[in-house]
Amino acid sequence: MNNSEMTDTPYNETLGRFKKSETVDAVLIVGDDGELVRLLLAWRNARPQPRRYISAPKGDEWRWLWDNTDFSTNDLIASSGLSRDTFEKKWAVLTGNRIVYPDGTIHSQVARSLQERAHEVLGQEAEPSHSFETFESAWEAGHEAINQGSFSKAIATFEAAMPLACDDPQRADALHFIAWSLMQQGKHTNGREVLARTFELRGARPDQICAAYHLTAHSFIDEGKSHLSDAWFEKIIEMDEDAEPAPLCEAFVARGYTLSSKKQYPAARQAFADCMEVVGGMSIHKGSARFHTGLTFCDEGNYAEARKHFEAFLEMKNVYPEELERAKKNLDELKKHL
Repeated sequence: MNNSEMTDTPYNETLGRFKKSETVDAVLIVGDDGELVRLLLAWRNARPQPRRYISAPKGDEWRWLWDNTDFSTNDLIASSGLSRDTFEKKWAVLTGNRIVYPDGTIHSQVARSLQERAHEVLGQEAEPSHSFETFESAWEAGHEAINQGSFSKAIATFEAAMPLACDDPQRADALHFIAWSLMQQGKHTNGREVLARTFELRGARPDQICAAYHLTAHSFIDEGKSHLSDAWFEKIIEMDEDAEPAPLCEAFVARGYTLSSKKQYPAARQAFADCMEVVGGMSIHKGSARFHTGLTFCDEGNYAEARKHFEAFLEMKNVYPEELERAKKNLDELKKHL
């Protein structure tokens, strides 16, 4: 219900009195609690409505207002990405301290504080939130912002799309691009926190879960913490047939790299062989698997087998240029041993 549509009814008059009695304590209660903030953002897009037949005012007026308001807690849980237990605890804080109002608005000083924090975190690129009517319109605007290199604007736009999503797959898509945009800004930890919300969406598709695992793994690689990416690549492998071919192919290569670094060469070669067998996998990953298989044989002194794999690698297309150069040099070196 928009304030412009409000009429002088007992419901609206009572709501108005509560809004006029705000205190600054609400800002302190919200503080830096990310879960409260996520729930506040979800509530601002929840579009609650007074019930068609409102009971006569009596007793606790604040409770009476909420008893006569219709809204979906399931939608709030999905939009905020919180678990049901966490939602119930945080919602009790917000309603008990009159930080949210039954008409879909929030405490004015808290709203002002959130706006100031948004500008501080997202920078000057972030514009005041645009009002989108549909998920599709917000989705298109988000991608337009990405194409323009305005990642802060993209983050704000995809966040605005979340409450408009009609199902978990749409929410997962929005979360993916919020996380990706954060990582483009070097905010890898924040990006991973956003991706973690994907795993709480029961209706997220396997390909979306796989993409979240993959992006999480790469966030660690981009931070120079490749060893922390291994667990996420293993999650992709565990998905088996539900995993997308390209991430699965890369995950097997990552497993092979790790095993090679531990000099577990037979196991590493098996991982590389598994990569080669992935139908629909990318040639750049399969090429890397072939090249590193050759390296394992070199390390073991089996130069004849190493040559076979390096030569096979040179016949492949769309491979890493640096591996191509290394393969040529390695073949030249092998001539001394064969």
